[in-house]
Amino acid sequence: GEWAGDSFRYNTAVTRVNTSVIRNTYVNKEIVRNNTGSRASFNGPGGATAKPTAEQQAAAKAEHIAPTSAQTSRVEVAKKDPALHAKNNNGKPKAEAIKALDRNDGPAAAAAGGAAAADKEADAGKRPDAEKRTGAERRADADKRAGVEKQSEKERRADADNRGGAEKQSDNERRAGADKGIDPERSKDRATEAANEEQAKRNDQTNDAAAAERSTRRERVESRRSQRPTTRPATSDRAPERAERSAKKKKPANEEPRGER
Repeated sequence: GEWAGDSFRYNTAVTRVNTSVIRNTYVNKEIVRNNTGSRASFNGPGGATAKPTAEQQAAAKAEHIAPTSAQTSRVEVAKKDPALHAKNNNGKPKAEAIKALDRNDGPAAAAAGGAAAADKEADAGKRPDAEKRTGAERRADADKRAGVEKQSEKERRADADNRGGAEKQSDNERRAGADKGIDPERSKDRATEAANEEQAKRNDQTNDAAAAERSTRRERVESRRSQRPTTRPATSDRAPERAERSAKKKKPANEEPRGER
């Protein structure tokens, strides 16, 4: 069959129903002609292979709210009444059994409500202590912040005093120099010029030492070159003897090998 809005329509070409009782039916024989396999609706081997979606898995793992005390007490009262068991009433409990459940559930709900009220009172009794501790903690934090702010203010004042003292000292030095007829800016320029002149002298001395070293090396090289002999040495007296021995080692072309005649 198929769903049509909120009602299910049965296909009488596949499903046998009593059409005099069930009116929401239709006929579609194409499904019978094009049947290529099982159309079982159950989930598992031989049927559908439906799996939960990611949203459904997330909903299953999400945090759920536990039943209230009134709901739990109602379940416990219903368990004790055989008239409310599904095996006895086939899922259709009678009105008298439901009324009895309401009457019996009243005292249980009241007891559960009393326990909940006692828990609330206990929590309320604990709250003032917690609030007192919280107030004391807030005051302690406020005192700490005030102490830190005071300390910071003292440090800022000390820094300001130190800066003021340094400025006064510099001002006094400038005044002393002015009384002596010394210009501080000119004194700085003169000190810089003296330092530059001293550095230039050091650079000149270093360059002179390097030039002297290079000239000394050059003189040594030239002296060594002048001491080298200009003519080739005479050949050794043993040269003729070496030539004679090499001639003896050579065999004549027409000499026969030994042992063959």
